[in-house]
Amino acid sequence: MVSPKGKTMKYLIKHRTKYYFKRKIPTTQKHIVVSLRTDSLTEANHIIAIITPKFDKLLTEKVDIMDWYEEVDYIKSIVQDYVDEAKEDYTKYSNLREQRYTYTTKKGKVRLGSHPKAIEKAIKQLTESVFSPERDNVYQNLIKATELENKCDYALSILSEENKHRLKDEVIKGEIELLKNDKENNLSRTDYANTYIKRDNNPYNQSIQTYSQHNQNMQVPLTIEEIYASKGYYNKKKEEILNDFMDKKSSETKEPERYRRDVRIFFDLIDKDYLIDLTHQDMKNFLADIFFLPDRNKNRTLFDKAKSFREIIETSKKKKLTPIAKKTTRNKLININAFLDYAIEYEYLDKNRLRYKVSISTEDLEDDKNRKEFYPEQLFSLFYKSKWYSEDLEQNLKTNPSKIWIPLILLFTGCRLNEIAQIYTEQITEKEGVHFFRIEDKHEDQKLKNKSSRRKIPIHPTLIELGILKFVEKQRKDNKTRLFSELYYTENRGYGNAFSKLFNKKDFKFSWLDKKAKENIENEDILLDLHSFRHNFSGSLKGLIEDGLLEYFMGHSQNSQTQKRYGDYRTEVVIEAISKSDYKIDFKPLVKRINKFYIS
Repeated sequence: MVSPKGKTMKYLIKHRTKYYFKRKIPTTQKHIVVSLRTDSLTEANHIIAIITPKFDKLLTEKVDIMDWYEEVDYIKSIVQDYVDEAKEDYTKYSNLREQRYTYTTKKGKVRLGSHPKAIEKAIKQLTESVFSPERDNVYQNLIKATELENKCDYALSILSEENKHRLKDEVIKGEIELLKNDKENNLSRTDYANTYIKRDNNPYNQSIQTYSQHNQNMQVPLTIEEIYASKGYYNKKKEEILNDFMDKKSSETKEPERYRRDVRIFFDLIDKDYLIDLTHQDMKNFLADIFFLPDRNKNRTLFDKAKSFREIIETSKKKKLTPIAKKTTRNKLININAFLDYAIEYEYLDKNRLRYKVSISTEDLEDDKNRKEFYPEQLFSLFYKSKWYSEDLEQNLKTNPSKIWIPLILLFTGCRLNEIAQIYTEQITEKEGVHFFRIEDKHEDQKLKNKSSRRKIPIHPTLIELGILKFVEKQRKDNKTRLFSELYYTENRGYGNAFSKLFNKKDFKFSWLDKKAKENIENEDILLDLHSFRHNFSGSLKGLIEDGLLEYFMGHSQNSQTQKRYGDYRTEVVIEAISKSDYKIDFKPLVKRINKFYIS
């Protein structure tokens, strides 16, 4: 394609006789190319004038092209906003639903949409609509009377075809959730229809039963706070709940204090004694603040002198301090969400109003969106031109086998660095003729990111051809309990930190990367490191295997309840799936050299 001559617009290009719109997506290496289906330059300029502002708007609202998981999170956030807003402006939306679901019975009696039977009927009809041709009509009727219409119209313009259907389903499911909420609230009103009380200055300290016994002069109807009190939501303050939560975490994890530290930030910023008093707006304000939290190591004086995290963040905003990495913030949000989920589980809170307000389910979303996978040419250069694999191959296999094996294992398993750096030889097992890496934390010096990280990864056929089983057998014969016994341990970062430093040294990494990649790294436009192998692995399998299985390989939480609860994947399924990971690189010369070493 070449740019057309004459007075052409910035994003207009010509290929043969036709004109095209081409635009780079910021912070990515991707371009959007759209055929304008015309060979007239005048007409092409006219079309471009229309396309460009629309594309600019898209970039403003959603800068990067979303992958499948991000689209799902985006859909959840839209529907969650609708549900949250509907619940906060309860009177307005419940009246709309009451009108929508009012009907006349066979006997000619008008039944309001707030009636329990009307709600049950509506829920049944909505559930059936998800699986019927009427779904689109139901969806349109739901959104046209709400603030959701513009958001949904925009979402349908950028989502993949599959997730357009998912959005419509989720909107209908959101309506079902709201109807169930209506039913519960209506029942609460009837449960306390004849209960009127005289309040003192602190209604939270007594239950509804206590009020009923000691206040016979009934003057004021129950408030939502008093109903919450009757359910036990005011039984414990946030500090007491945190102490209980920490007792539980101390028995479950080796680093419980990280939860306490992160929840403390949350407490400072919300400034409410009881979790049930937190509103959706409180959570939005909290999220707006926490992303300004600065790095403690770079601002020790501020952290030492400040009386609260609120003061630290206000100073950070004022002085425009560099905030902590987005990945670190996301990890803090994960821990805070765990605390709120605990409060729900033990009935100190009705729902988690923080969840879905920010995408934290994509566990490996890095602090910088610029992390890239290695190009095939870069992988070839690493395995055939770098000093580790060319000049020093045999010496490394003898004294520093991690230099040879860890990049290869990461490339063909998608594991995190520390999961492989800390693995024991006993955790490489065989079942039904298939060998596995057992990713677990059964030893004191092993840590996993989360429960989903505990899994069995089949050893890729290419790794077996390269001689991985011969290496494992050699380590066992040499009485090595850990596969990579040469790596040293650090308290906070395990065994992976040692290897990461070796791999990222400029005199090594820059010796085999191409000039453009090195310039981009130096300018901080991209990141290429050991975690990039994980991106390579995921990218090599997307679209080739089912999403649940890819999530399992990656150590991500499973979205499907069936996948979470019922059994493991069959051996033949996992080995067939992982075998589809391919990088179009001829590993035969490397196979020959490595196997020759272990035979000799």
